[in-house]
Amino acid sequence: MIGDPLRLQQVLLNLVGNALKFTAHGSVTLSVQVARETDQELDIRCTVRDTGVGIGDEALDHALVLMDIQMPEMDGIEATRRIRQIPDREPLSIIAMTANALAEESSRCLATGMNDFISKPVEPELLFVTLLGWLDKGSVTRYAAGSQEIS
Repeated sequence: MIGDPLRLQQVLLNLVGNALKFTAHGSVTLSVQVARETDQELDIRCTVRDTGVGIGDEALDHALVLMDIQMPEMDGIEATRRIRQIPDREPLSIIAMTANALAEESSRCLATGMNDFISKPVEPELLFVTLLGWLDKGSVTRYAAGSQEIS
């Protein structure tokens, strides 16, 4: 196994916990699919889907938000616009996460007020470097050193 089973568990628990926190009505679904299988390796894809409306006021005390762009009811673009309208939320780092890796999508996210962009499936090293960069700097004016050029 590549990766740490404990960290995988923590990530999944955090994702499911956040989905439950922001889904007062509706559903939260965790699915696990085999993405690739060989004699030596098994890659899985874990997906958490919910019918929640996105980030709530109680979550705004955090230093950083990983914003899913394609959420039901309110997408990540609209959620970011609303967060940016809240006084004293300008320093909050918001990192877009989406399977749409087109340059136009990245530009749209950044123009909305997000600070960085990570495409899915996520490369763990890129995610780690990006998170560390934004958590260390806490600045909305700099793009993470780990940002990738999307073509």
